[in-house]
Amino acid sequence: MDDGRLGGEMTLADIAKQLRAIQSGLDEVRSTMKQGFRRVDEALNAAKVRDEEILGIAKLGLEAVEALDEKVDRGFTRARAASRSSRSSARSSCPPARPSAC
Repeated sequence: MDDGRLGGEMTLADIAKQLRAIQSGLDEVRSTMKQGFRRVDEALNAAKVRDEEILGIAKLGLEAVEALDEKVDRGFTRARAASRSSRSSARSSCPPARPSAC
C-alpha cells in the first residue's frame, strides 16, 4: 500500500515541488542580498573617494592658514623691530639737557 505518500497527505512529488519553490525563493533572496551588498559597496567606495577629496581640500586649507599665520607673524616682527629702531634713533637725537622733551 505504499503509494509514495508521507504523513498521509503529501506525495514525494509534492515535497519535491515544495522544495523547488523554497529553493527558488532562497535564490531570489540570495540575489537580492548580493545586489544590496553591491550597492552598499559602491556607495562606500564613492564616500571614500569623496572623503579623500575633502581631506585633501582641508589639508590644503590648513597649509594656507599656517602660511598666512607665519607671514603675519613675520610682518608683526618686522613692524616691532622698525618701531624699536625708530624710537631708539629718536631718543638718541634728543638733547642731553632735556630728554623729557622727546
